[in-house]
Amino acid sequence: MCVNGADLAAKRSQGLAAIRAEVAANGTVVDKECLEYVLDKVAGESGESFQGGLMRDCDANGNVLPSRRGKRLADFLADPSAQTAKLEEAHVAALRFYTTAAFQTINNGLRDQGRYEAKRPHPFPVTVKLIQEALLKLRANDASIVEVDDESEQANTEMTFYRGMKDMKAKGGTELAPMSTTSSLKVAMQTKNFMVRGPDISFLSAFPAEEEFLFPPLTYLEPTGNVQKLRVDDAMFTVVDVRPQQ
Repeated sequence: MCVNGADLAAKRSQGLAAIRAEVAANGTVVDKECLEYVLDKVAGESGESFQGGLMRDCDANGNVLPSRRGKRLADFLADPSAQTAKLEEAHVAALRFYTTAAFQTINNGLRDQGRYEAKRPHPFPVTVKLIQEALLKLRANDASIVEVDDESEQANTEMTFYRGMKDMKAKGGTELAPMSTTSSLKVAMQTKNFMVRGPDISFLSAFPAEEEFLFPPLTYLEPTGNVQKLRVDDAMFTVVDVRPQQ
């Protein structure tokens, strides 16, 4: 991320204060509103709409979801998924912030080749660090739960995720940013174990209906050679099988 490791560690230790500081200094108007919503507002209590009119933590009609009603950041931290993975408050805040419109600034910064060449720091290095830590904790926790429950077969169950991407059929590639996957996009990813599977973050997502599984930055997608056509309503999609590797 073109930042000094010692400086990043020092700022990361500040938790929420560091997230607030870097978003205040480098964020867009939308980023700042999204962070205020995540840190200081009650879930669903916002008039802002995104993604074709959808409101955060609300259903398609704009009504606050029952599972979100009255929740603040501390309540998402108290969720069993966060507690068993031993997430800190800053981890939950960073992940929840990512599920808002702020993901664009986070992802664009990580994918900006010009920034790397010029050695400019990412606008939100602490936030990115916390997102990566949180995803690794959640993923490792998923694996440990399966082991404790003596259900090793579940850990090796294939799951299919979809994501719209370009140029994946011929050469594969490494996603520099956190990689969101859902059940309705163009690229199917078959995962064979929890340690290459993106954890489910719907328990804290601002848009839980997306049933989002988020992979950490620097996930490599290896094409398997399997390609099929898929029709969804009146649209035809080319589905390319890839396997995430790290």
